[in-house]
Amino acid sequence: MIKFIPILLLLIFENLTATSQPELPKGLSLEKEAVIYFCQNLNSIDKGLTDYNIRFNNYTNGVKSRIFDVADCEGDINLIKNLIPNRSYLDSLDCDSRSEVEKRQKILVDCKFLKKTIFAPFNKRIYTLYVFNAVEYKEYYFVELMLRNKLTDTWKICVRFDKVTLAPISHCISFTVY
Repeated sequence: MIKFIPILLLLIFENLTATSQPELPKGLSLEKEAVIYFCQNLNSIDKGLTDYNIRFNNYTNGVKSRIFDVADCEGDINLIKNLIPNRSYLDSLDCDSRSEVEKRQKILVDCKFLKKTIFAPFNKRIYTLYVFNAVEYKEYYFVELMLRNKLTDTWKICVRFDKVTLAPISHCISFTVY
């Protein structure tokens, strides 16, 4: 019986660490794939976004995508109406992800819509792109992309990835004016 305790502890520890960050093949970054997907599908996300200037510093934020934002984007909950029927389930997945700082990743993509620097301090048509790290939700991986302008108009685009092929499948959008 005592011989099985270390094995049991090892299995529990491996299970806990496996849910914190998706295991990916070396050299593959879901965050980079999400930015590429965003650039290639900007017209289908919203045709008006092509008229805006989008600033991107080529780095992820170093924090996980927030489960509540992903669930809101997917339509499972409604944060505006405070309708969260599965709060305990989402709380168990979220684990206060914004406070956990992870490694920032450098993302280099060739995208004509993204600019490293834009100087126009009074222009409300400039958005900044924030890229959050991938999380697992409902048998898929999700990467949250957030566009925010100086008036705090916020677009949240969550890119859904297949767990087997790790290819982007689709996206969902939520828009909030604070």
